[in-house]
Amino acid sequence: MMNQIDKAALERAIELYRAGSRTQRQRIDAQLAKGDDWEDVATYCAFHMQMENLRLPPWQRRLARSAPGNMASVLADPDSQRGYRSAALLRQRMERCGVSRWHPNPVAACEAAERRTAT
Repeated sequence: MMNQIDKAALERAIELYRAGSRTQRQRIDAQLAKGDDWEDVATYCAFHMQMENLRLPPWQRRLARSAPGNMASVLADPDSQRGYRSAALLRQRMERCGVSRWHPNPVAACEAAERRTAT
């Protein structure tokens, strides 16, 4: 079951992705109109918004799929090209800040949360 933080992040991801271009808006509207699963469409939008906002190359790990069960081995991965370590570090930061793994702009959301707690 999805929590409210994840639901809000996915709703925001759809909103931002749809605002990107007419083509993107039409694609998402068509998927939802034909009955595609809302969560599948939303996670697709979140993935693309994270790729854009984090400027991830195509081979780097998606945040929502990063940091599998063994965090220690992921954090010890010396291969910066694959991005596992940096994704795991960001996931840890997101968890500390209460930011959803689906947030379309996780670094900005973490920075905002950190500013709120600093004051």
